[in-house]
Amino acid sequence: MKRFLIIAAISVFLIACVNRKNEKRYLPNQVDKAIYFEMPLADFKTLKGSKIESYDDGMSFRKVFFEAVNGTLIKYFGYYFDAEDDMPLYEVIIGYNDDATANTEAVKLLGDPNYKETEWKFELKNEHNILAWIFEKKLIITALIPKTEWYEDTNKE
Repeated sequence: MKRFLIIAAISVFLIACVNRKNEKRYLPNQVDKAIYFEMPLADFKTLKGSKIESYDDGMSFRKVFFEAVNGTLIKYFGYYFDAEDDMPLYEVIIGYNDDATANTEAVKLLGDPNYKETEWKFELKNEHNILAWIFEKKLIITALIPKTEWYEDTNKE
């Protein structure tokens, strides 16, 4: 019986991993493949080390980190983590050189806007819903994780 439970537990874990890999990522390929929405801040810091820089934006409810990029299209990535509990990653910002590039790359990544005419919203079965928009040369992609910045506002609609 004990052997059966161990095998069952491993099977459930492997199926969950496969399902996560089948889900669309909603982040550009330039974002490290090991980064995922809801990733704990401690894991992110271990992964990125000195490649990231902490930024105090005066908002106590979140922790912000930036990563400079030496690309031709992308200037930087911004990572927003909730400041409470497990401190999950809930938002990734991609900073482009100009608005035209931000719009073009957003459509390549996400398709045509499907929400409020200029935004994207994806309702997912196995992950948190995704909301994205363009703002001042930036593509903002956020996972609607309970108790994080965008969750309450978006779920009031």
